Amino acid sequence: MEKLKNLEDGYKWAKETVQALKAGNLAAVDMDALVDEIESVYTGLERQLEEYLEDLLKGKLRLRYTATDRKESESLVAGALVQLSILFRTAPSIRDALSDQVIDEAYQWVRQNVERDSGTPLPERCPYSRDDLLTSIQTLEMDDVEV
Repeated sequence: MEKLKNLEDGYKWAKETVQALKAGNLAAVDMDALVDEIESVYTGLERQLEEYLEDLLKGKLRLRYTATDRKESESLVAGALVQLSILFRTAPSIRDALSDQVIDEAYQWVRQNVERDSGTPLPERCPYSRDDLLTSIQTLEMDDVEV
């Protein structure tokens, strides 16, 4: 089997790479492409984490500080909590990627957007700690909606 680049036919490349790995035929594996593909898996999961975190923060901030539609914000919080819960259940170690830096970066982006949309100034620092967010995610407590 020749080394097939995953850009030529991603499906064929993945299938043949798995077959080669199972057979122990490492010479047939394009290691650079395999490493890139594996890296894209975990960076994709990190991006999902960031997107769900942004939705959670946006909903919580709108509920706590603005006069926007409560039902829409509650739905945003609930959806984000469910998605984060699923992500944590299917990839438990992704919790480690929920660092204070990731939370702060997400908060700053969300803060700018919520302030722009509502005209309401928000705190410079995120009012929710990592532990607060993890507790919300782990317990799926909708009590958080009543901010």
